Amino acid sequence: MPLTSFAEVPQAVVPEHKFAFRLGTPNVTEAVEVANQAMYELDLAGPDRDKNLDELTNDFTKLTQAGYDGRLHVLPSQAVTFEHILAAAEGRRPESVQPVTVYRNLWTSGTEQYSYTAEELNAGPASHVARLAVFSNLETGYDPVLHDLGKPYDSYKDKRIDVNPDHAPTQLEELEVDIAAFEAQRGSYTLDSLDQKAFAVLALMDRIRGVKSEDQILSRGLIRIAKLGRGTVGGDSAVGRVDSSVGQLRFVGSDGYARLSDGVGRSMGLDEA
Repeated sequence: MPLTSFAEVPQAVVPEHKFAFRLGTPNVTEAVEVANQAMYELDLAGPDRDKNLDELTNDFTKLTQAGYDGRLHVLPSQAVTFEHILAAAEGRRPESVQPVTVYRNLWTSGTEQYSYTAEELNAGPASHVARLAVFSNLETGYDPVLHDLGKPYDSYKDKRIDVNPDHAPTQLEELEVDIAAFEAQRGSYTLDSLDQKAFAVLALMDRIRGVKSEDQILSRGLIRIAKLGRGTVGGDSAVGRVDSSVGQLRFVGSDGYARLSDGVGRSMGLDEA
């Protein structure tokens, strides 16, 4: 009698993708208190503080069970504007730190024809969600939330510039590979890029903590915002990038060339399906 439950021909074995993510367990208790205070300062805290803390503890704990180190935070829903989150972060700015600087031509909707739109800047999940900004396991000397340092952002090319003349793997390509592999291998979690709203929340949380300016999120290196892609400013293509220079939040632009200081981020969440 034939054995029909087995495959008729050898099946290809797909090797497991190796992620360059740092292993570790973030401090849930500390992150819960700070995240709850951040939600309060964003005018998003619910009336039941105990319920807020319980929900944060539950979801943050689930995120840490994946075994990766990083920065726990809440990513507010799309109903909460980027401008509102940034204003809350600036409300916590120490007097010794310069006010936020924004390259308006790129970051302010309507300034130029191809500035980022309000819809792009305010995009987010349908409801508030817990996230983990995953650390890289590489010792680079830059902020560990930065991944794929030293690689071109994409393969943009026009008459004047070619950001990837050697056709090297790009940051966007590496991000896509990680996302696809992560969700195939870690079914209860999702992976996405770290965006400008998350950065503003993380900066707010560091300011609530009283972190020294030189140690604040992205005080070493810059993060390119993959979700926003390229805008066109004065006829030149630019990618939005953000950092914290001596505590000052900066929203600027990048041409996309490979630089050791410019990376992209990874944001892990819970599969809500």
